[in-house]
Amino acid sequence: MKPVLALLFATAGPHGSAAIHAGRDILKQRAEARAHVSGSRQPGATAVRVHNGEGSRTYDPSHPLRVISWNVQFLAGTGSHFFYDGGRAVSASAPRRGTVRANLEKVAEAILREDPDIVMLQEVDRRCLRTGFVDQHAELLRALGGKYRSHTSAWYWRVPWVPHPTHEHVGAMNMHLSVFSKYELASAQRIPLPLLKESRLRRIFNLRRAVLATDVVCSNGERISVLNTHLSAFSNADGTLASQVAVLTGMIAQINEQSAIIKKNASAAHTGHTAAAISGSAQPAALSQGASLLRCIRSWLRRGASPPHREPLKPLKYVGWVLAGDLNSLPPGVPPSRHLHASEAALYGEAETPIATLYNSKLGTPVLPPLQLADPATAAKWFSYKPFEASSADRTIDHAFVGGQFAVASAKVVPVPGWPSDHAPIVMDLRRR
Repeated sequence: MKPVLALLFATAGPHGSAAIHAGRDILKQRAEARAHVSGSRQPGATAVRVHNGEGSRTYDPSHPLRVISWNVQFLAGTGSHFFYDGGRAVSASAPRRGTVRANLEKVAEAILREDPDIVMLQEVDRRCLRTGFVDQHAELLRALGGKYRSHTSAWYWRVPWVPHPTHEHVGAMNMHLSVFSKYELASAQRIPLPLLKESRLRRIFNLRRAVLATDVVCSNGERISVLNTHLSAFSNADGTLASQVAVLTGMIAQINEQSAIIKKNASAAHTGHTAAAISGSAQPAALSQGASLLRCIRSWLRRGASPPHREPLKPLKYVGWVLAGDLNSLPPGVPPSRHLHASEAALYGEAETPIATLYNSKLGTPVLPPLQLADPATAAKWFSYKPFEASSADRTIDHAFVGGQFAVASAKVVPVPGWPSDHAPIVMDLRRR
């Protein structure tokens, strides 16, 4: 028996034994809730903070839901040829902050014009050297005028200093996936994805791809799972993308099976104001659990009450889910040579696109129409990425999928005047079946 429990048995009085057992159950439930928030039981998953502003409201699942997904290219714009695309530029063009703020205004205007309920962004710099240490997540929220009271973000490139390239270092790096929502968020997790097959030294400084899995609260007590991600580029067909897609399909399968477990009254306990997702304690586990147990028992004994009823856990129900982001993959049925020059086509070297599993799976529904994507006569309507040398987008590498009780009412790719990013956003309208 742990020393703290032996002490409690000796001092807790007539209700001590029952209180301790009930306390153990509560601590076990809390641990299970941490392990299962956001519909995931993925190795390495960590809770991230969610913020719900005053007056945040729940989503009525009988209403349509509009979602936008956009790789905003760290708000650096398309006026510079960046080193990772064959150029030499590393940072936003001088003055860095001025360039970032100009592009930020264009991105905010485009989002406000589409008026989505949920915003899913990739490549959001939060105080990085290359973009003048602007917190793009916070500044975008301000530029959107308070329309999105709930928000969260998770890093996927965070290094104190990146000493590359040699002519100008990337420097301090903290790039995030961001989610803004008109509706209350219950919890969020950062779920790591498999890394590129490269040396340990490169892995120290390179991106660590992830999924930001966020739960939106519905008025009927159910949830929506929002899965925001950005898969690896420049994998040289090493199998990394297929491994990352396998994680995504596993997460979707878990959500579809309603395998996430939380306490029955977790939603009712949420305050609705500024809140944090469940997070681990900085204290050693044994001390933290012992202290929590001691506080619970002292409270019960002070009131002279019996320990609370041991309430069973139940599966968390989802109305549906949305998976979207820059997947760095062409659609099924689109050979790279169809639209791209040889040097660009070489970036997509797999015999079959790694995301074929998502398009062909019965787990969900593609937002972009597969037949139109594969048809040369209609494919350009869905092009979402514009390389530096091109005057317009020339391929589709941004994708979205939905499932559960969600169906796609409409979808579009929206090129934004001035191209504040090298990607165009996907806008989708969803409805309950």
